[in-house]
Amino acid sequence: MKKKLLVLGLAGIMAVAGFTGCGGSKGGDKGEDGKKAVALTVWGAEEDQELLQGMIDNFKKENKDKAKWKITLQVESEKNAKDDVLNDLDMAADVFAFADDQVDDLVRAKALQEITLDTDKVIEENGGKDSLVIQAASKDGKLYGYPMTADNGYFMFYNKKYFSEKDVKSLDAMLKIAAKAEKQVAIEIDNAWYLYSFFAGAGLGLKKNEDGTNTCDWNSTEGKFTGVDVAQAVLDITSHKGFVRIPDTEFAENLKTGTVIAGVNGTWQAQAAEETWGGELWSGKTSDIYLCGQAGSDGKFCGI
Repeated sequence: MKKKLLVLGLAGIMAVAGFTGCGGSKGGDKGEDGKKAVALTVWGAEEDQELLQGMIDNFKKENKDKAKWKITLQVESEKNAKDDVLNDLDMAADVFAFADDQVDDLVRAKALQEITLDTDKVIEENGGKDSLVIQAASKDGKLYGYPMTADNGYFMFYNKKYFSEKDVKSLDAMLKIAAKAEKQVAIEIDNAWYLYSFFAGAGLGLKKNEDGTNTCDWNSTEGKFTGVDVAQAVLDITSHKGFVRIPDTEFAENLKTGTVIAGVNGTWQAQAAEETWGGELWSGKTSDIYLCGQAGSDGKFCGI
């Protein structure tokens, strides 16, 4: 469940695997007009099909004098992109969208082609070499993808009918309000994607090593908060009457039933929340949690 910026985010990436590399791209003979026929396959998430088709149409229009383009757009989840590409490089798409935490594995498998065309321009237009989106699309100083979107973050969606702007600054306060109203706040807290934020908010880190393993200091006994403090806070949250653990696939349905009046999720659920709550919908940074009686903000998740 990797969707895509704001509070805790990943940048979605459009990766180019090369015209003659991965995928079934074919360059045909030149026609009477001297243009070579080029067939490409593009993979992208179902919710991005309109966006991607627009990009394809613009690409074909801007490059109509270079080839006869036959570009096929297919639905492929960013969650599954890496595994499906590595499962069969020959059958994988030529161009595909994926979440940036998959870059290392794809580069190690030699499944990506380094971006060498207008690299400086791409980097400059996306905030420079030190920007998070460029760092997320790079490995060892080389750029391997074009930042496409930045919607891999997650937020606290909430119904303004129940919560004020002050209320949503504290997860504890939100849980109390939800319980009093016999409603619930939803977080898929057993998903590492979300669980990480509690440790990051306490100042504890996690990083991916070059060999693909992870290193974290969650068992540290130094600093303002320890991993034990975070674990206790999570236990307190999950045992609260105002809390419910709901998988991403069931989030929208629980909004419709009215049992959930707030929840941590991403932009991919924004439409469902808007359809359910209408003008009462609001979203913002994930709320503070309380560790040892002191507030600690949920931390930012940037492509680990």
